[in-house]
Parts: sequence; C-alpha cells; structure tokens
Amino acid sequence: MTKLRAVLKRRWPILLGMLMLGAVAGALSPQFADQSEDRLFTARQVVVANAGSGATSLVSQDTLKVTRGEVPIAAVDKLKVLAPRLSAQDPDKLAARMDAAFDSKTSSITISSNDVVPDAAGVRVEAFVQAFLEVTNGRIQAGDRSQLEQTKTDVAALNAELAAFDVQYPQLNQPGLPVAVGDVFTSNLLAARRTLLDRVATLEADQRNRELALLRNLPYSTLGAEVPKPAVSGLIDVPSSRPVRAGLIGLLGFMLGAGLAMLIERVGRRIDTREELAEITDLPILAEIGFVPTKRRAVDASGQVSLEGVWAEPYRRVRSAIQFVQANSAASGWIPQPGAPSQVLDTSPAVFLVTSTSPAEGKSTTAALVALALAEVGVPTVLIGGDFRKPQVDRLIGAQRSPSLQDLASLDVDRPAVDEVVQSTAFNNLYVATAGDATREVAGLVEAAKSVCLEAVARGGTVIIDSSPLQAANDTLDLLPAVDYVILVVRVGKSSESDFLDTVATLRRMETNLLGVVLIGTPAGRKQEYYYDYYSHPPVAIKA
Repeated sequence: MTKLRAVLKRRWPILLGMLMLGAVAGALSPQFADQSEDRLFTARQVVVANAGSGATSLVSQDTLKVTRGEVPIAAVDKLKVLAPRLSAQDPDKLAARMDAAFDSKTSSITISSNDVVPDAAGVRVEAFVQAFLEVTNGRIQAGDRSQLEQTKTDVAALNAELAAFDVQYPQLNQPGLPVAVGDVFTSNLLAARRTLLDRVATLEADQRNRELALLRNLPYSTLGAEVPKPAVSGLIDVPSSRPVRAGLIGLLGFMLGAGLAMLIERVGRRIDTREELAEITDLPILAEIGFVPTKRRAVDASGQVSLEGVWAEPYRRVRSAIQFVQANSAASGWIPQPGAPSQVLDTSPAVFLVTSTSPAEGKSTTAALVALALAEVGVPTVLIGGDFRKPQVDRLIGAQRSPSLQDLASLDVDRPAVDEVVQSTAFNNLYVATAGDATREVAGLVEAAKSVCLEAVARGGTVIIDSSPLQAANDTLDLLPAVDYVILVVRVGKSSESDFLDTVATLRRMETNLLGVVLIGTPAGRKQEYYYDYYSHPPVAIKA
C-alpha cells in the first residue's frame, strides 16, 4: 500500500491527463460516430423443430440450408410479394446478409439480418423464414403430402362420378320419391347412389384427417417476428449518451495511464520504502525521517532550522552513530584513510561528509541538523558548506555569507585567515564555514575546505561537510581524501535504485568509509509524531 501511494503521488499527472483525455474523447465521440456511420438494427425470428415430427435430429443440417440452395431462391420470390423494392437482388448476395444460428438445447434456428432500416431487415427475415418453412417442411412431409393429394384426387373423382350419376338419373334427386312395390330397378339405383355418397363422405373425412395430421406434425414452425433492435457491434454496446461515454472512455484512459505509469516505474524503479532500500544495499540505515509538511517543520523566528519537534530524534540517532564510531575507533586504534586530516593527529574519525545521489534529497538540511545535534551535547562542531554550486548552509544556520571559503581560496593578499572564515553561530559549540556565492568556478574551493578541516580537527572539533550531489558535480569526490566517513542521504521517490547503487559503487571504488544511509520522507512521520507527543508531555504526579 505504501508503494502504491508513492507511485500515485508521483505519477498523478499521467493518470489525470489520461483520464481527462479519455473523458474529452468520450464526450466528443457521439458527434463523430453519428456523422461517420449509421446505426444498424437486427431483426430476427426463431424457428423451432416440433417434437415427434422427425425434424429434431436434422436441425443442425437444416440450419446450413437457410442461406444455401433452394431457400435463397425461394426467398427472392417471397420478397416480390412482401417488398417488391427489395426483390431485385441476387440470391447469393441476399443470403450473404442473413445469419442462421443453431441452438442444440432448444432444437431451434434463429434467422436474423442487420440493416440500417429496421423494416428492411424485418421483411428480409420474414421472406427467408417463409421460404425455409415452405422448402424444408415440404421436403420432410413429402410422403404425407403425396398421400393427401391422392386422397383429394379420389374425392374429386367420386364427386364427378356422383354428379354424372345425378345427371343421368335426375328423378332420384326428387325428395320423397315413391318407390312402387316390386320396382327393383329404382331400388337398385337408389342403393347405388347411397354407396357413392358414403364413399365420398369417407374420402372427405380421410382428407380432413390427413390435413389435420400434417398441421399437427408440422416439422418446423415460427414463433413470430420480433421487433428489430439495435445491433450489438462488439463485446460492449457503447451507449450514445455523452456523459456515459465520457465516463467509460475516461475510465479506459485512466487504466491506460495506470499501465503507462507502472511501465515507467518498472523501467526506472524508485526507492519508496525502507524495505526496498534494505533489499538493494547492505549499508545500515542510520535514521528514517518521516515526511513533515513545511508548516510543521521546526524553525525559529528568523526562519533558521531548529532541532525540535518530530524530526529531531532521527537526527540525534545519526549523531549517536557518529559518536559510536568515534568512541570505538579511539578505543581500538583508529587508522584513518591516506591523506585524511585525522592522520596528522592520529585521532578518532572527525570529518563526516553528507552527500546524496541527486539534488533536492535533503542533504543540506541533514548536515545542518546533525551538526546541531552534535553541538547540543557539547561537541565542538564545524559545519562546512561544501556545496559550492548551490550553497544552503548559511541560510539554514543563519550565518553570514562572507567571509567564506571563496574568500579563503582567493589569491588576494588581504584574504581572510581560517579563523575569520569559520564563524560562530547562535548555537553553542557550533561553528560554520560558508561556501559563499553560488559559482561554477570551484578551483581552489576544495583545497580551502580541506584547510578548514585540518584546522578544525587540530583543535579537537568534529567536522560536518555539506557537499554537492555526486551525480551533479565532481566536488564531492575531490573532498574525499579529507573525509573519514560519508553519510548518504536518500529521499523516497527521488532516488532511483540504479542511481543509488552507482553512487555506492563509486564511493567504494574510492575506498571510502560509508557510515550509512539517512532515509528521508517515509510514511514513518505519523508514528514518530505519536511517540514525540507521547514522551514530550511531563509525567503526571500521583497524589498520595
């Protein structure tokens, strides 16, 4: 969660920009969509196979016949009746605009078509459904229909024979015809006519039964036409509402922005947490200083830094680390680096340089507050402004910018002495040698800083040097021969892992003693504030 918050805080412009770009594109898209393309509508009908008709086992094969063979040809003939303006089409081209889908669960066929005109799609589907039913039902019921036609032919023949009989013997149609006793001829004629009537009635009943059987056992039947609906053009049917489109495409833009931000983070990984720093280096983390808003930072009336509040204790931990190596080195016999000022007096380490990988990581503030922490316990401390290109020490401590190391490095015969360059401050035991005005001409300034270090160590002081960022200038490397230990400052979200590792590798190639890392800007600030507030209140006296 800490990493996610850090990435969001760092990459929010990308996310906001992509979100706004997507929202604007979504708001404008309906206008371009309406001008560039007409909306399609889908008309469809469902044809079902009736159980027991023998067609259920043939549905999958019959689905293929909807757009092939006899059905498209018959559909063109149907369109001549349903919609003459649509009938002048080639059967194959007409079939290409149709779609037939088989559903095995319901033994049904869905016949559909798309068109910008809803009625045109509906008429086209109706023509194909009628043609399909006519062709397919006729094929499956061919035997039964043949028997029905034969029955109809027999009925017609018997009716013709009955009509001819009545024409030949018209007197037999007279109602109440008397038949004399013994008139065998007339009796036989009446019996023959009754036989013809019975046979006609039997065949007509058989014809009706066959017709009803054909209707009951109809292989396919339609469920009727449906109202054409807007066609689904993709996985998601994009609504036409401007606000909805703006929201959807804005969300898509936000997701693309998140992917782009994560890709950038993957390429140039930043250090955002203590755990990430511990994974990539074996250097001890001397202190973890939480992010403190500017308005909550401890400063005095003149705007100078003050060792108070929630950020004081971490810098005191750095002081403890310095005193620890000084005490242990003095007890075990300190062997300083070649050229270091401590070699002259053969004392414990006294010169500590504070640097960072890149600018704006908090090294100047760290150097000033660590110097204050040393001074408050009675250690004579000299703070040297070794960042010649962007000096900050004089502003943080409240010292005069001149006389400075620039004055000491000048070739003027009236240049100040070291004692004049090293100024006292408003803080007991704290002295400062400022860098002077910002400059790119640093020739001689490094040697001036080294001479101050030598004099400070000779007088028993501890030196804290605020140097330039290692990747911004070479001044820090030039100061290393005069330094006993280096303290690296890392600001979360600012330093990349690769830059930090390059910095450490460079310092180790120079055979530098690395005291550790000060991690600045972590979310540990709230916890530190809690403990500071908890322990800063005086204890409550318990009444006896």
